[in-house]
Amino acid sequence: MKRYDKYISAVTSLNNFKAKMPMYEEMQDSDTKSLIYSGYINHYQHTFELSWKICKQLMGYEGIADAETGSPNTILRACLHNGYIDNWNLWKKALTSRNDWTHIYSGDDVEDAVKTISTDYVPMFNELADKVEEKIVELYNDGLIPEAEIDDTIIELAENGKPYSPKR
Repeated sequence: MKRYDKYISAVTSLNNFKAKMPMYEEMQDSDTKSLIYSGYINHYQHTFELSWKICKQLMGYEGIADAETGSPNTILRACLHNGYIDNWNLWKKALTSRNDWTHIYSGDDVEDAVKTISTDYVPMFNELADKVEEKIVELYNDGLIPEAEIDDTIIELAENGKPYSPKR
């Protein structure tokens, strides 16, 4: 599934950045640091988009009616009710952050955003990745994923129970 592969790749990148955070915090060149942080925030926004869209796709395979709408808020509520996510308040905060950080300019705000992504949202995305992997295997085994979507990713997940992607 292409969307799944993109989501896992995005989550992996966020995890890699988080692991290198101490190095970035020590940077003396504020312009470079600001550019790196801005990229991290943009990557968060991209990962957030992929997160609710992969859930929408999977819930569509399950026949969940709420997955028909394109609203991130509606999809996230359906995710909560269908076991994709557990912490509604955190996901709602993540949605608000995604919207608010589109126009973030202040150095202090940027640093606060980076810390929030690392401490709150990266673990949230990792948890969702695990749930999505479980759902893919379940849907594959139940024959609910269309033939056109069946690829090596799904087969490897279903047969080995291991992520297709590099370790997060």
